[in-house]
Amino acid sequence: MVAVGDLMVSRALTKGHNPGFDAIVDILRGADVTFGKMETNIFDSRSFRGSPQAEYGGAYHVSLPDVGPDLKAMGFDIVSYANNHTLDWGLEGMLETCRLLDPSGIVYAGVGENLAQAGAARFLETPRGRVGLVSFASTFTPMSRACNPAGEAHGRSGVNALRLAKFVVVLPEMLESLRKIRDSLPDYSRGGEDSTRITVAGVTYKAGEKALVVSGGILPVLMRFDCRIHAATFSFWAGVTPPIGQHDFKLALVPCHGPSDGFCPRHRSCNHSPCRQSARGRST
Repeated sequence: MVAVGDLMVSRALTKGHNPGFDAIVDILRGADVTFGKMETNIFDSRSFRGSPQAEYGGAYHVSLPDVGPDLKAMGFDIVSYANNHTLDWGLEGMLETCRLLDPSGIVYAGVGENLAQAGAARFLETPRGRVGLVSFASTFTPMSRACNPAGEAHGRSGVNALRLAKFVVVLPEMLESLRKIRDSLPDYSRGGEDSTRITVAGVTYKAGEKALVVSGGILPVLMRFDCRIHAATFSFWAGVTPPIGQHDFKLALVPCHGPSDGFCPRHRSCNHSPCRQSARGRST
């Protein structure tokens, strides 16, 4: 298996003359499986009916339609497509990219017309075995998440989002001090309280036996994350046989950079309150 990182290819490369590129293509084509992280949108801007989104992944990535078959010609068999750039050009850009990838024969995962499709495992058959892929996005704009149907209403198209519930682990005596601070706040109301954790100023704290001194040595804390994964995706990763058959190899891709759980992609320069909070514990 050969795996590469971000595929930010804007035009077909096999048609040009790039010194040394043929040697790279030979490696890609020579593998039983060649995987890449699809981090662009493919469409023809002259006929595209969508538009750039106000909230996006930091740059508007777009590729010409012949990039799809060109990636296949380079040897790519399977790609992940859930990331912070998937909806740079809205749902129209995502769906058009899928439409252009399908005839190329490239297997992709991480997006769909609803959450069940976005979280589903996708499979590649090879002479050496069956490869299964699931794809998540831990960095995404608020409206990028796929959604299941609600009653008779259709589901929402989008990405398979890996949401993170962040909390800070502190020593038990520190948790009690924080509890006293919280109880003294004028807007605090009792009821439904969890004795194992408290929230102060939007930050959740839990008690633990170990703590880590953060940069500057102000508080001995340890940042941890709780992951909320789509049930069908977890079943695949846990080894439960999917409905369409057994798989021999498993791939799971989770791009982790920048703020998580729907925070604004402008993070450091943004004055939006959740963005400022996320800067304290960015996933890496």
